[in-house]
Amino acid sequence: MPADIDVCFALDLDEVPAPGWRNAIEAGWTAETTLGRYRYVTGHLPNGRPSVEVSGAKLHVRFGYRWRHMCHEILVADRLTDAHETWLPNL
Repeated sequence: MPADIDVCFALDLDEVPAPGWRNAIEAGWTAETTLGRYRYVTGHLPNGRPSVEVSGAKLHVRFGYRWRHMCHEILVADRLTDAHETWLPNL
């Protein structure tokens, strides 16, 4: 990973971020943020509206988190003394 990366955003191969995702992250991220939470849509109705929404959390600072499990991975704090979650409503 390049040395100038501060924030990691993990996506599965079948996931697509919403248009404007980077601007939404930059607008909502603060100096204290270590984990970003956002609206994660897993499906759509025929009219285009979301059918299922949950809170996503695959957006984190470069250091201080690690992935647990090889399948159905979860992000866990590792070596963090002060974790701070931020809700990113426009992501």
